[in-house]
Amino acid sequence: MEQARVLAASRRMMIDGQWVEAADGRTYAIPNPATEEIIGTAPDATADDMRRAIAAARRAFDEGPWPRSTRQDRARALNAIADGMERRKEEMRQLLIAEAGATYLTHDIQVEAPIRMMRHYAELALGFEFEEQLPTRVSESPLGTQVNSTIVYRHPAGVCGLIPTWNFPVFVTAQKLGPALATGCTMVFKPSPYGPLINLFLAEIVAEADLPPGVVNWVTGQSNAIAETLVSDPRIDKISFTGSVETGKKILEAAARTMARVHLELGGKSVAIHLDTDNLDMLAPQAASPSFFHSGQGCAMSELPRSRDP
Repeated sequence: MEQARVLAASRRMMIDGQWVEAADGRTYAIPNPATEEIIGTAPDATADDMRRAIAAARRAFDEGPWPRSTRQDRARALNAIADGMERRKEEMRQLLIAEAGATYLTHDIQVEAPIRMMRHYAELALGFEFEEQLPTRVSESPLGTQVNSTIVYRHPAGVCGLIPTWNFPVFVTAQKLGPALATGCTMVFKPSPYGPLINLFLAEIVAEADLPPGVVNWVTGQSNAIAETLVSDPRIDKISFTGSVETGKKILEAAARTMARVHLELGGKSVAIHLDTDNLDMLAPQAASPSFFHSGQGCAMSELPRSRDP
């Protein structure tokens, strides 16, 4: 635990390529969920901090080189992030244990899978068809025979507001970070207030990938105001949120006012459905076991199967 405490300590936010404190200097303490021991502090940002991060991401997209970067540039950055995660894997592991309560049974998902995913997105950046020639289409019209040739150009979505969850923080953050970088987007991360330190640890790794300022920004804090500012700002083009259904509804409402694109992965338990003819004595242990994986804190943790009443 001493090692985890040293690793966590205190971290700063990343805004426009700079390590910064909250505008008013406030921080908040982060406890270990297993022991309730304080393992570190994180900046407790204000809405002004969030607006500054959004402005940086907007400027990086509209005026910076990243949206116009080559496939090779994007793959190189993604592989550099994967290399950094691999190099600091044991630090990442200890911080996940201390902040997210990640037992070793979960570590393939928590630690190893995000590294594999970043390398996978690097491969996609090199092979994805950003320009695609569609089959020639011949049609008849009153003007005679027409031959239509179409090319599809796939462009970056723009500035992305990304809100990962606290239970598998690196796994979910990688699923948002990787595709956004591979497609030339810029972004602002607003981590869960329960998992800021591991996200700011990732910010340190991303900072070593030599990305232009403002491409990736991290803003941490406890206030709902910073999340509300992120999802309602008209400078945000796309929002990706992983969390509760109720919060997802609020995000949809806010995004409707700015017409931002929204991607929601909302929580819930994956119910197991079995028929009366099934052997429940055999199936029950299998169906119940995910409820104990990571203390049942996952979106795919099954409920106990129940037979219908006769």
